[in-house]
Amino acid sequence: MDENKTAVLTRVEDGVLIISLNRPEIMNALDSDLVEGLVAALHRAGSDSSIGAVVLTAEGRGFCAGGYMKPVEVEITPALVRDGIVGYARDILLPMFQLEKPIIGAINGAAAGGGCNLALACDIVFASEKASFVQAFVQVGLIPDFAGLYFLPHLIGAQKAKDMMFTGRKVRADEAEAMGLVLKTLPADEYLDAAIAYAKQVAAGPRYAIGMTKRLVNACVDYNIHEVFEIESLAQPVLSFLPDHEEGKRAFQEKRAPRFNQ
Repeated sequence: MDENKTAVLTRVEDGVLIISLNRPEIMNALDSDLVEGLVAALHRAGSDSSIGAVVLTAEGRGFCAGGYMKPVEVEITPALVRDGIVGYARDILLPMFQLEKPIIGAINGAAAGGGCNLALACDIVFASEKASFVQAFVQVGLIPDFAGLYFLPHLIGAQKAKDMMFTGRKVRADEAEAMGLVLKTLPADEYLDAAIAYAKQVAAGPRYAIGMTKRLVNACVDYNIHEVFEIESLAQPVLSFLPDHEEGKRAFQEKRAPRFNQ
């Protein structure tokens, strides 16, 4: 990579950290520089209290082509796959999943293989009409990685997920919206602005409540109803005594918009 080029770009707008993958010459494939930059950006999102939400997008015509497939001169061993590809996935996706701030995906183009699952790891996804989603692993004789086996069935159900995984077919943006893979598909000149506006709206909300909501939704997907009630009984008493709840009650009584995070 050009030493003067940053693999991942970041900027902050109104409490929103905008992260942009910046290796368009390789369709933002997940090489070591991009992974390192993305991990650092996610760490910043978690450690900076001024940030209330994240937008994840990419430069160029593709969102992310997945793992970097350039030939290497070292022997490929099971341990190398485990510590490399799977390790990269864990380093990126666990922080995304555990971050108690919403991550809004703004998908500009093709999201393939691990890149597809990177998009699915976002909490809310806006897609350009030019976007597409491909579980490309079957085309190279592999199972889906980057936690696709978790995210995709939870989003669209097992049968539709298996169809994408068994065939490796391309799902275009309009179909992705219809099947619930993305929240909304928009024209190519609107999707990013819409994602940023949504993130700003969320960042202006009650951050403790939204962060805990994300954490508990992610957990409760795999819980039974009795476990969900137990989680509710632990979380709600905590939030009920935080300033955001008091502000929300006052705003309701005074018939005005609440002013959270002040």
